[in-house]
Amino acid sequence: MLQVAPPIGRKETHVATSRKKAAGPVKTARGARPLDDGPLKTTPPAPEQALNAAKASPPAKAPAAAAPPPKAPGARATRTAKADAPAATVPVSAPAPSPASLLAQADALATGPQPPARFPIVGVGASAGGLEAYERLFKQIPAKTGMGFVLIQHLDPSHASMLTQIIQRSTTMPVVEAADQMMVRPNHIYVIPPNREMAIFHGSLQLSAPTEPRGQRMAIDAFMRSLAEDQGENAVGIILSGTGTDGTLGLRAIHAAGGLCLVQEPSTAKYDGMPRSAIQAGYVSQVMPVEGIPHALEVGMRRLPIRLAAMEGSTATLSGLNQILMLLRSSLG
Repeated sequence: MLQVAPPIGRKETHVATSRKKAAGPVKTARGARPLDDGPLKTTPPAPEQALNAAKASPPAKAPAAAAPPPKAPGARATRTAKADAPAATVPVSAPAPSPASLLAQADALATGPQPPARFPIVGVGASAGGLEAYERLFKQIPAKTGMGFVLIQHLDPSHASMLTQIIQRSTTMPVVEAADQMMVRPNHIYVIPPNREMAIFHGSLQLSAPTEPRGQRMAIDAFMRSLAEDQGENAVGIILSGTGTDGTLGLRAIHAAGGLCLVQEPSTAKYDGMPRSAIQAGYVSQVMPVEGIPHALEVGMRRLPIRLAAMEGSTATLSGLNQILMLLRSSLG
């Protein structure tokens, strides 16, 4: 009798199925694909072995938190300073001055201290024979007259002048050679340098190179005209020994400005050309020998404070009125 053999592979399938049932269902992680039902290649560890392995291995540490970004230096101090800063105050406009206060300010301006009186500036012109006349003049003039003296002498442009040193021997007043932008001070003597023209502006000496050729220069006229324009009634012009006509037009300007014009007596001058020209032009206040000029200056000095007081009073009044108008304009808009 024939016996039929079972199909190949049926027994192996039955054994694999039995093993799978004995091991229990296989658990898979979330999201992982389940294992296929093919033959198992590994045996899962026993529960005791898994427990022992878990106790032996240390627990995993949680990842360290990220460090905060570094703070900028001074940030906390800035926040503290801002927190401690006082609240901003709203500026309060000052009340407009009352008419009574404006009148009080105007009265203070009118009766306040006045600027000091200006002093006379004396321009002394000479040419040939002038050195002797200068020495005789300043030997007679006191050292404390309150006047400033400026000497305009015709000098050789190619040689240094010794006039400053020579005149210093005749007076105790300081004698200096003039420089550009030098302020004229009372009780001082200033001498024009060689090969220079000189003027005065706001009490300051202005030096410049000559524009005319030698022999045609009128240095005395030029300085005395600027002196009359700058000083007005404070200007004094004196003409001593010399040839030619230089100084005549200068005295005319000073005379027109209300200043004092004095001329050396021609008979006492070594060269009478310049004194005679000035006298003939008719712009001379007094004519006298050199020794009489200091007294004439003293008399003219006595009259000067009266003229200055009137002039400065009108100037102070105008200045006070201008300041009153400014106050009114600023307060009323």
